Amino acid sequence: MSSVQQNVIKHKVGLLNLAAELGNVSRACKVMGFHAIPSIVVRPPLKPAESRR
Repeated sequence: MSSVQQNVIKHKVGLLNLAAELGNVSRACKVMGFHAIPSIVVRPPLKPAESRR
């Protein structure tokens, strides 16, 4: 796992922990400076541009 992936996971876990503490995901997103909808929507990873053609 790359360090970028580890950082993303670390931030998302932090967001989830704060949301649990506050009891509100939207409020936790605001506190951390995230937009609520993209933070909680789980999307599959994008394929590299070459393989999408």
